[in-house]
Amino acid sequence: MKLSVTQLREFSKILTRIEDGRIDAPRVPGPVGTYLRQYAGARNIAAQRMALELPERGWLSGETLGPIELMPITPLELNLGSGVIGSVTSTLVVSETLGTTLRVALWGSALTAGRLVRLWRRQPDAPIHLEGPYRWYPPARITPGEAATSKHEPQPTWCDVRCLKYTGDDIGRGPIAAAYHLDWSSGQPGIKSFRTVALRRIERQWTVAPGLMGRSGKATFSIPKELDDAHVNQILVLAYTEPWTPDHWMIVDAKPASDDEVLAHNIAWADHLRELRGDPPVTGAEIRGLGLRLREDGLAPSIDVAVTGTPLDRHVAAGARPFAAWIRGVA
Repeated sequence: MKLSVTQLREFSKILTRIEDGRIDAPRVPGPVGTYLRQYAGARNIAAQRMALELPERGWLSGETLGPIELMPITPLELNLGSGVIGSVTSTLVVSETLGTTLRVALWGSALTAGRLVRLWRRQPDAPIHLEGPYRWYPPARITPGEAATSKHEPQPTWCDVRCLKYTGDDIGRGPIAAAYHLDWSSGQPGIKSFRTVALRRIERQWTVAPGLMGRSGKATFSIPKELDDAHVNQILVLAYTEPWTPDHWMIVDAKPASDDEVLAHNIAWADHLRELRGDPPVTGAEIRGLGLRLREDGLAPSIDVAVTGTPLDRHVAAGARPFAAWIRGVA
């Protein structure tokens, strides 16, 4: 199933009205109606998971939520909007603080929005620190308002972001409605949810590297020709799926990965799940188990090298852990 550009524009208006609290989900049949009802239901659940009550105004202030970090994972998109509000520029970002992806809307000529547009035009993947009265429209839209911004150092890439990481253990568990966003810039326009996984090419098919359970999942992957190097058979990828085809993923970026880097990805994945549960760091037994699963799959990683290259710093805010666990589907 594919939505036309006209349908996607109408879809975008409906999602914005739902986020603003102006409408409930319209009565639409089929998978589109199912998705809209689930998305509308996620609005209040998201606030509850933050242990907050959603005000009648429809948004929560950053002064209540606290500082957050944001890093774009898609290019900026410009919508000319209306003569009243002017143009709006948007991008999809990942927030390690909230443990999920979000859509950032940058309205017209507002000062903070203008600074971010200029920064992200120069450095499309520059992470930023946002503090003060930004606005969060649950479950998935952020506007910076008059919040203070600063560049966040050090600068990670999508390969480093823990909350995007999945393995064969959980790639087959489809995203919930709140984890999808309208995106025009990565591949074909659509409603997308993004994840990163380690893939191996086996008999011309890309297979997800196993996690602790040793499963490879049933997900299938399509890779654009410009990213497909016939001499590379193991990669880390950033990929998206849509609500209508949750088992199929389109790759939008890829990098070659050594056996050690695959194990490092899996260790970070396991530690992030522990972070969401409020548990201590990943144990030596789990790390050895992850290494064993990969060796059974034909890899030969070094645990010592992998641990050295694993991002083990925890970033999810304590108050956001229940929300992050819920939106990942582990709560």
